[in-house]
Amino acid sequence: SNATGEDGSPMTKCDNATVVGLVRRVGAAMVVVGPEQPLVDGVADELAAACPDVKVFGPSKAAAELEASKAFTKDFLQEHDIPTAKYRNFTSADDAIAYVKSLDPSDRQV
Repeated sequence: SNATGEDGSPMTKCDNATVVGLVRRVGAAMVVVGPEQPLVDGVADELAAACPDVKVFGPSKAAAELEASKAFTKDFLQEHDIPTAKYRNFTSADDAIAYVKSLDPSDRQV
């Protein structure tokens, strides 16, 4: 980040409250949120609520979760009958290897 604090020193914090404060201080008309973590933390939602006149480009906290967690996304797709490749979540490498070996070789997408 190249944003600076009120004293001109580089900002080291980028939590939602700090971002909202910076947007207000500089009078930003638009904010484009790039890093994934602030989006997952809900910065777009907080900016929309705290600075309603500022245009915010970035998904909501709920939508950002789809990008941040592949397991969450795959579970969401399956729950809503949205086509996606076969999958399972594992905490054991042995279980994951056994699952892949159980698939038809022509249907392995790993």
